[in-house]
Amino acid sequence: MSLETLPSDLGPGRVLGHFELTERIGSGGMGVVFKAKDLLLGRAVALKVLSRDLLDSDTAKKRFLREGQLAASITHPNIATIYEIGEADGVFFIAMELVEGRNLKELIHDGPLSVPQVISIGRKTCEALEAAHRQGVIHRDVKSSNIMVMPDLGVKILDFGLATVRALEPPTGSEELDRTPPKTERAFDSRATSPGVAVGTPSYMSPEQASGALVDEKTDVFSLGVVLYEASTGNLPFRGASQREILNAILSEEPPPVHRLGKQIPFDLSRILAKCLAKSPRERYSSASELREELARLERPRFARRARIWLPIVAAAAVVLYFVVPPPTAPGPLSVAVIPLEYRGSDPSRAFMGELVTDALIAGLQSFPEISTPPFETVDSFRETPGDEGGVAQICRSLRVDALALGSVAIEGEVIQIRLRLASETGDTFWERTIEGPLSRPLAPVGAMTEALIQRLQSRAYPAELLASVRTPSESAYERFLEAKSFYARWDLEEDLDKAVSSFREAVSIDPDFAAAHAGLGRALVTLFYQTNEPELIAEATEAVGSARRLAPELPEVLLASGFLHEVTGEVTESEADYARAMSIAPGYDTAYRVAASFYADLGRHEDAERLYESALALRPGSWRIQYDAGRYQLVFRGNLEAARRHMERAATLHPSGDAPKQVLGLIDLKEGRLDAAEALFREVLRISPEDTTARYNIGWVEYYRGHFERANSSWQEALDRAPEKPAYHAVVGDAYRQLGDESLAKVHYLRARELYRDLLELSPTNDEAAAEFSTLLAVMGDCAEAESVIDPVLSHSPESFEFTTRGVYVFTRCGSLEEAKPLALKSLSLGDIARIRFDPDLAELREVPEIRATLEN
Repeated sequence: MSLETLPSDLGPGRVLGHFELTERIGSGGMGVVFKAKDLLLGRAVALKVLSRDLLDSDTAKKRFLREGQLAASITHPNIATIYEIGEADGVFFIAMELVEGRNLKELIHDGPLSVPQVISIGRKTCEALEAAHRQGVIHRDVKSSNIMVMPDLGVKILDFGLATVRALEPPTGSEELDRTPPKTERAFDSRATSPGVAVGTPSYMSPEQASGALVDEKTDVFSLGVVLYEASTGNLPFRGASQREILNAILSEEPPPVHRLGKQIPFDLSRILAKCLAKSPRERYSSASELREELARLERPRFARRARIWLPIVAAAAVVLYFVVPPPTAPGPLSVAVIPLEYRGSDPSRAFMGELVTDALIAGLQSFPEISTPPFETVDSFRETPGDEGGVAQICRSLRVDALALGSVAIEGEVIQIRLRLASETGDTFWERTIEGPLSRPLAPVGAMTEALIQRLQSRAYPAELLASVRTPSESAYERFLEAKSFYARWDLEEDLDKAVSSFREAVSIDPDFAAAHAGLGRALVTLFYQTNEPELIAEATEAVGSARRLAPELPEVLLASGFLHEVTGEVTESEADYARAMSIAPGYDTAYRVAASFYADLGRHEDAERLYESALALRPGSWRIQYDAGRYQLVFRGNLEAARRHMERAATLHPSGDAPKQVLGLIDLKEGRLDAAEALFREVLRISPEDTTARYNIGWVEYYRGHFERANSSWQEALDRAPEKPAYHAVVGDAYRQLGDESLAKVHYLRARELYRDLLELSPTNDEAAAEFSTLLAVMGDCAEAESVIDPVLSHSPESFEFTTRGVYVFTRCGSLEEAKPLALKSLSLGDIARIRFDPDLAELREVPEIRATLEN
């Protein structure tokens, strides 16, 4: 604002009432702010005066005075205090507290703020907004230039010029926002408020402000989210070359999560900001108080101990968006499960046709969003269930569907015949159909049967062009796809996992438009990455999942693969969204519940994890993989050895040829200090899978705890030779060399392990298990500050985990903090994790602590 817009002769030296202007310090939409001296009280104040070009506007004068009145009605240390509202010589002014400091916009201009600064400023701003909202005042212009930051990080909110009193009733008509931006420049006029007119600063407006709708406290929450996003990254989340482009971005675009824009920004903060910036007010925090509590929770666990080094892993405790994960409920009226069709034919080599037809029918039905259909891997376990009335009712209850499609595939000569019937949850058959076709074109009768099913379930015909979109891939591609899924079901056998990847690759090579095969390839590659840590696998997985999403973005298997990939790369916002969508589309999809449960376990959201594991087990109790994952969760995250053993024994019974359940049963024995029993199970794993590296790694621990460091080193070196990119293998080889007195070789392996751990956590920052391992390596290397900064959040995410607790014991003992190690050690021992504390040579000093010694003796 130029001086020409001010009343004549208004400047330094001018006296207004009992205020003497000393210097101009700022300007806004309605006036200019001066530093002034209160001649009566002898104190410095900020004096805001109404600009000259608004003096003739009664509306502007009323708003100016109303600003002062609204701000004066709120008393809070984080809101600039209003001293006086008055008029002198035709000049309207507001005298207020003079705040020493810089506005947040100026601070951000120097560069993004640190995470602790962002959290502190955000929390204090929330406190100010809470005070305003309690008085029914909505600020409507929360922006970085209206937030003053003092040298001690104190905060003062300024400028209530656009504030309003809380709307008493919602807008008439639809509750959904009008997504069309206001059409006139008056939409940005800060001098008047009329129905349907957007008031505020465009870049910081909420969608409801941009639409000219009535607003409430959640508008200020959105604007504060914009401010904190800007403070974290240095950039506004919604940008454009014009005001209209900015509003369009606010209404229709999603800004990238802040954790993807700065390596030191934790996911906790990213989650909070994403929720603040939700388009729908109903998806945001309900109040500034709720947002303040979330920010305060970030301060407590992260900064309570000592100054910490901010690492990406700090963020693993929370998710960027709190999607409502639906419990498995009965789907809508059009839910049907296709039970694997029985093969009837004289040639056993064609038995796969039963699975091929079943999978093709499911793929066709899933093309129609109005029909809910569990995927093949979910229904596969029900193929042996009787199809009588009682069996149908049982399956419907288990899968939470209204009907079953049951039938058979017969091949005689050169003819394929498909018989299908629909049975209701009462067991009654209400539709039957038999379709034949030439064996040379087996998918033609499948397409016809799919069309007939859709028309029966919908009770109406679909347009021909829509029915034509029901795609059934080639027979040879399906053969490879089914073969790949069969191998992938035995992922724990390294040879079978390699075969699964190979067969998925063949399937997509034969049929590049086969979405489910691309998705399967993506999941298998991510699984292989977890075993080998080879980053090129993630690059290929990204390409495969991208192809799947382009072809069938709403296919549950595609969403699951997408979430799995996002999870390993630390994009938890996207991962949670994918899992939630998959479970919403396919409520009977047990694999989605299982994978999502594992995801939430890694994030420390154990109530969600346990609920989803229970749902997966209820849907498919005969799945060895669900039993295995549930057992591993109990072992690693909950410290419940009894439950872990129970699930693993069940998994081993269901999967007798596999090695994963035996591996974990061996780990349970190892933790309990039964070294001989553990070794026997690990050697059984090697008998099943001679090239297994994990078993060699675990045998190395058995020997290490026995004090046989040469044997331990030999076993660990064999594992390292087979998987040279595994950081844990380098770390333990370094431990063995250190115990054998070869410090130089130990250092070589420690340095390589540290490099690999950093790479792994940069790629997959939510991996608490890797972080816990990394913390012990750092402690060995003497990097105690970083070691503690890494283990602290892991311990807070899963406080019942003896796996992580014992890692904490090691870190604090190696770093000379026995007083911090002692309670953790007692906790680990009480949970049954005995071996490391009893046998590890690096914990000898801890074992001399009287309480620890007494506990071990008992």
